[in-house]
Amino acid sequence: MNWLHTIRWKNLIIIWISILVVIIPYFNLIYSGLLLGEFLRWGLICTSIAAIGNITNNWMDVKQDKENKKKNIFITPGQKGTALILITLFLTIATAAILFSFNGVFFLKLSIAALILLLLYNYVLKKIALVGNLIISLLTALIFFGIDAIVSNRIVYFEIGIENKQIEMLALFAFLTTFIREILKDAEDRKGDHFAGFNTIAKFLKDKWIAVLIVVINLLGCAGIYVLMEWRQANYMNAFILYSVWSLVVSIGASVFMMIPHPSKYVRATRIVKAGMLGCLAIYLILSF
Repeated sequence: MNWLHTIRWKNLIIIWISILVVIIPYFNLIYSGLLLGEFLRWGLICTSIAAIGNITNNWMDVKQDKENKKKNIFITPGQKGTALILITLFLTIATAAILFSFNGVFFLKLSIAALILLLLYNYVLKKIALVGNLIISLLTALIFFGIDAIVSNRIVYFEIGIENKQIEMLALFAFLTTFIREILKDAEDRKGDHFAGFNTIAKFLKDKWIAVLIVVINLLGCAGIYVLMEWRQANYMNAFILYSVWSLVVSIGASVFMMIPHPSKYVRATRIVKAGMLGCLAIYLILSF
């Protein structure tokens, strides 16, 4: 159970749910065989890299997790050998999935980029205010970019009819909500991060200003998504408005909790945003059927 907690098994399940949600509304069983395999291989790649990132993150965060009194398997001596075995196992799974994939070259590029970003994040970038948050948000969005690549490469042959604009919209709002959630997690971990010498945004702002910041980021993020969708796609406004209103409600809800002087406010605020992320998947399903 300790190792399941370390690899963040719940987050890995959310990755699989995200992939399945994208393909369920449009999947044509007549043509599904090879394409389903490709989605499953991408899921294995994503969850393997995410598990590696979670293990290495815990490995590097022993000092601050001790200070924050958070679970970390590496606080107990003798766990690094098991960690290396698990990292090797996940690398092997990801490599096998890439080798048998139709989009192997593209998936290899994405995987290498993700692993390099995780390495830089753990050693340098998570110590810089907002930069580490942006990296994790980008890695989340890469899950949907990979799905988008599968669809773009195979859509004509398999006739599955998935609209790329819906996937791209979901990817962008996944980026935005993850970014907000990471900022809230920094506020929760403020004491330990400060002890470890990290310059997260929570070091410079009190909770009430973080509450204001996440609403401002949501508004600016929605404006940025509008610009990107205007450049990339057409006939997206109805979906954009629905996602934007939902993300605004979620960010305001989280900010309200950040204003309340309660010891569990951080947990509740981050849970609201995580629910908001799942809500984006629900919106995708509503718009797709």
